[in-house]
Amino acid sequence: MAVRGSYAWLVVAASVLASCSGATMLPGARQVAVAASPPGPGWNEVTILEGVDGVGCGPLGFRGHREPAVERLRNLTVQVGGQWLQILEEHPPGEEPVCGGYDFRYVIRGMAWSRAH
Repeated sequence: MAVRGSYAWLVVAASVLASCSGATMLPGARQVAVAASPPGPGWNEVTILEGVDGVGCGPLGFRGHREPAVERLRNLTVQVGGQWLQILEEHPPGEEPVCGGYDFRYVIRGMAWSRAH
């Protein structure tokens, strides 16, 4: 009986991890340019966006990663009508005294830009 219960927990844990593995890309999201610099002349700022991967603060959580956070930002950029994403700041998982020790989230903030018409 203990083996069956352990197997059930393994299946649940695998399902949770699979659901956190990444965002589904929207049409056009893969074409969004991602850079540390603004795009230059002929572009308009749209809005500041935040992409987060990972969950938890303190002793428990799931560690976030950069690529899924960028994928979320690409999707958000498309949703607000942008074609360029300028990364403004990145906060990988790490020590965080405010949240009780460790912040598991990978947080990226960026500016969405659209081509001027």
